[in-house]
Amino acid sequence: MPEGIKTHRHTKASMFPMMELYEESDLPRKQFCKEMDIPLHTFTYWLNKFRKSKMHPSAPHVNKEFVKLEILPPTSLVGNIRISYPNGTVVELPVG
Repeated sequence: MPEGIKTHRHTKASMFPMMELYEESDLPRKQFCKEMDIPLHTFTYWLNKFRKSKMHPSAPHVNKEFVKLEILPPTSLVGNIRISYPNGTVVELPVG
């Protein structure tokens, strides 16, 4: 590696606490980056990851495999089929 070129490997463990410091401060991004000696593009990358992790905290493990459904014979052919997903999406299909 040529002299004068910096290479740093940033990790979540080292960058997330810095992002918390930034959010608690009243400093503009450029000034914060200058004071912390971190390139603005690196800071922006980690700030986005940090904010995204706060919006979607580590959820419990979700099984992504197919689940076998048991289809029962219809008791009547009147009405709609309604499917409700955990995220609130509802799908209704007319019967027949």
